[in-house]
Amino acid sequence: MDDGLTPSFIIVEGQSPKAWRDKLWDLAKAEKFEPIQNWTKKPEKWMTVYSVKADFVVGEEEEPDIETAAQKVWKRIKTEMGRLDFRKAADAVTKHLQNLPDSKPRSESPL
Repeated sequence: MDDGLTPSFIIVEGQSPKAWRDKLWDLAKAEKFEPIQNWTKKPEKWMTVYSVKADFVVGEEEEPDIETAAQKVWKRIKTEMGRLDFRKAADAVTKHLQNLPDSKPRSESPL
């Protein structure tokens, strides 16, 4: 079912500092987050640290009504967000975000 019509739910990283990114890669591997691909080589850009695919497709032939397709995808997202594996991954990434260096000094922060 890899035709581009199968919805995926993904936590992805992109363009962060190398040291932070390396630690996130190690964390995802150590915690055994659910990747779509095998853990072989860290991508140069857009690193997927968690990913699951739906067990259905949403193309016009399979689901011609866009509203029904959207409801089906949203139901799947809510289900995935409630799964322990996702919560574990999201909590670990959220905690690791605290280690991400600020891009601006605090005195320049708009907040």
